[in-house]
Amino acid sequence: MKLKFIIFLIIFFYSQLFSQENNNVVAKVGEKNITAKEFKYRYELTPQINRKLKDEKRTKEEFLFTLIAEDLFAQQAEELGFDTLKDFRAAYVPLEKMYVRDALYKQEITNKIKVGKEQLIEGLKLANKKLFVNYVFSLSKSKIKEAYKILTNNNNFDSLATQLDKTVEYVNKPYEVTFGKMSIEAEKAVFNLKPNEITKPIKSEEGWYIFHLLREESVQYKSITEKESLVKKI
Repeated sequence: MKLKFIIFLIIFFYSQLFSQENNNVVAKVGEKNITAKEFKYRYELTPQINRKLKDEKRTKEEFLFTLIAEDLFAQQAEELGFDTLKDFRAAYVPLEKMYVRDALYKQEITNKIKVGKEQLIEGLKLANKKLFVNYVFSLSKSKIKEAYKILTNNNNFDSLATQLDKTVEYVNKPYEVTFGKMSIEAEKAVFNLKPNEITKPIKSEEGWYIFHLLREESVQYKSITEKESLVKKI
């Protein structure tokens, strides 16, 4: 390995490791710079197992040397032509495709998604509770309409099973519904129910549903940040 790949200049100040300036260079390995942004990303995503976490400065210093060692190995491997070996290419190409796919998804999908303030408020409201429902299902629109007519004339949902056509399925085991679990139309209908109320027939890709709300419960989160993250993801 050439000397320039062995000698590395550490531009290392503890204040920079805690700095918010992502472009700060914390180490230079040959021609490669390790920025504060890269260091922070790698440090936070790496399990700190068997490290002296009580001494954070010392821990970060040790981790920086780990990144430097990685770059030294990578530069030596490139110099020796390891990147052209058949076995390396067999392992590298699928990994490269995976990263390209993820980058394309981020560029074309996630970066274009904007969560409006009203959407977020509504989502946070719905995410506060989970519902338990039972339901009837049919592939036939006419049969689900007959079932709905029977339901609107009968307050006892459980007694419906004996009156349904054989082509209509009655599921009396409670089904848990949380924010984002259903299609938007079904979700709106179910979350607007009061206990013991039913929805109108709802069309889905599978067929037709009528939902009956049994009860609702509160959902607990570790923090508001966890709840906001969930809502934005959905």
